[in-house]
Amino acid sequence: MRSGGIRTRFGESAGDTLDPVLKPDSWYRSLEQRIRARAGASQLDATPADRFAEKLVAALLRKRPPVVFRYGRKSFMLPFLGAVLPRRMRDRLLMKMFGLSELKSADQDRDPPAVSTRCRSARA
Repeated sequence: MRSGGIRTRFGESAGDTLDPVLKPDSWYRSLEQRIRARAGASQLDATPADRFAEKLVAALLRKRPPVVFRYGRKSFMLPFLGAVLPRRMRDRLLMKMFGLSELKSADQDRDPPAVSTRCRSARA
């Protein structure tokens, strides 16, 4: 399934939960406004959730459901970028759009956050 923006309360919920998670010394503190903007971006001109659900259920109940289901406004954007741009260029574009390049330059003198080893697989 490849959906576009679906009208939900996700952006509002994400903004509400950001405050207790984003500590003052967080690597991501400098990106707070960008994080909040990104959380709400999918709600701009979004497809109503009930319409999306109807289309999805109808597609899944077909005798031969589609291998890929794409519906919703802007659902073509990321696949399109993936098809026309080399991966590195696409990644750079998305990093710039979402401010991740600012994160790298703003925090280059700090040690990276600790990575938990609890999720590593036994094969590692």
